[in-house]
Amino acid sequence: MKQRLLLLFYVACYAMLSGVATAAINPGGIVNAASYRRVGLPNSGIAQGSLFLVFGTNLGPAQEQRDPDFPLGTSLGGTSIQVTVNAVTVDCLMIATQNGQVAAILPSNTPVGTGQLRLTFNAAVFTEPIQVVRTNFGIFTTTATGVGQASVQIFEQAEADNLINQSIFPGQYGILWGTGLGPATGDEAAGPLGEQALAANVQVYVGGVLSPEVFYAGRSGCCGGVDQVIFKIPEGVDGCYVPLVVVVDGIPSNYTYVSVSQGQSICTDPNGLTSQQLTQLLNGQTIRSGNISLSRIASSVMGVDSVFDSASASFSSYTPQGFIYSTPPFGISTVGACTVYQFSGEDSSDPGFSLIPPTPLEAGAALTLDGPGGQKNIPRIGPGVYSASLNTTVVGGFEIPGGPPYLVPGTHTVSGTGGTDVPVFQVAETLPQFLVWSNKAQITNISRANGLTVTWTGGGAGEVVHITGSSYAQLSADVIVGAVFICQAPVAAGTFTVSPAVLQVLPASALIEGFATGGLQVGSISTTQVNIPNLDIATFTFLGLDGKTVNYQ
Repeated sequence: MKQRLLLLFYVACYAMLSGVATAAINPGGIVNAASYRRVGLPNSGIAQGSLFLVFGTNLGPAQEQRDPDFPLGTSLGGTSIQVTVNAVTVDCLMIATQNGQVAAILPSNTPVGTGQLRLTFNAAVFTEPIQVVRTNFGIFTTTATGVGQASVQIFEQAEADNLINQSIFPGQYGILWGTGLGPATGDEAAGPLGEQALAANVQVYVGGVLSPEVFYAGRSGCCGGVDQVIFKIPEGVDGCYVPLVVVVDGIPSNYTYVSVSQGQSICTDPNGLTSQQLTQLLNGQTIRSGNISLSRIASSVMGVDSVFDSASASFSSYTPQGFIYSTPPFGISTVGACTVYQFSGEDSSDPGFSLIPPTPLEAGAALTLDGPGGQKNIPRIGPGVYSASLNTTVVGGFEIPGGPPYLVPGTHTVSGTGGTDVPVFQVAETLPQFLVWSNKAQITNISRANGLTVTWTGGGAGEVVHITGSSYAQLSADVIVGAVFICQAPVAAGTFTVSPAVLQVLPASALIEGFATGGLQVGSISTTQVNIPNLDIATFTFLGLDGKTVNYQ
């Protein structure tokens, strides 16, 4: 058990790459070792007694050195860390060190408050601000990036690891691993402190449903700085990628996934694969998959309305093991729940991740789309990836998105001339009427502490309401951080409330060069399985969203 957890932690320690060319700690490079929550996002402080990581350049030796055994020292491979808060200085306990990243335990007796981290490597000294808090829990994930499948074991199944081929059942207990529940008592350098219940106000949400029981929340008893939360899976939850979040003293952790099924080991994805299909796929040598997507994004920015229609497709081959450890290949599966992910820079796209990357499949130089609006070419833009704007206007020799809309209700057919991996194919689906976001005009300022309710009308059979929002903060001229939430709801409900536990992961919105940094989109998504030769699973997706800028307060 100890070896498995230490391996998981050390994978996390060395998963992120440094992007700074000179010797320094990266801006915002001090993070929780499980959640990787970036500095600048809400609740990004380092908790007393937790494992944390420092990223940068020339922070340690070229070859990795680690100290997984007790007693732990305050220097390793020439690297040491001190943290000073309120004129009190503590020596951190070193776990691992290498050029670009260092791992350590922040002692439980570190004062709470804003202070300075001082990292010394041989004769070089690096400093960076640090915020020390009592509690800030992070969930370890199998991807070791803070996103994806949570590190959960199933108590009633001999503590087997929870994965899409080893689901947990409602009523069973999950053993969740993380760090940051708070300070513990005892000599942290000497050895594991034993099980200590640390936090009384702990809530676990599985698929948006509150767990009926948190049996234990405290130190794991196996490793320094590692915590456990033992919780009961609520009834009425089902899916291969069910969102999981832990809220401690009102502070949400990183959002992860857990696989839940109603009494069988292999899960069923309500919006994707059945357990029978998944069993067949996992019993094969490879899983060859494809997705075709048509998207309508309407937006209102500073009083200007625009419509952007696009088409995309991707074709990939996974090993069964790679498929098991990948983040959801077909999007969120749990209707009635939300998930959140963070981003840095200007790219807020979903950070999909696989420990074993898939192999691209070639379907030819281009695909063809035929619909009520005429014929369009979808060129290949990379190995196995195809994309095109469907309503661009040429201005001064440049293609500008936002011309006359292309996607209208009716039959749309996508054809491929065939490539080395995917032969000639043709699939057709009917685009439904677009859903109407009925309270769009009433939503401008959103209190993250009070939640957000959206309403809609319309929508048809097979569709799911898709609600997504984002906000980012510019910490400096070169550093942007933000977060995105995605929720799905049944069309028939007509209303959905995004909880504070979701919104509080987003930073407060701001104005940057006159543009608001908050956005909200509401619409619908429908996914249908289609037959494409030589693929084990293929889907055709319609996504239609109506968006506007908003202010998250």
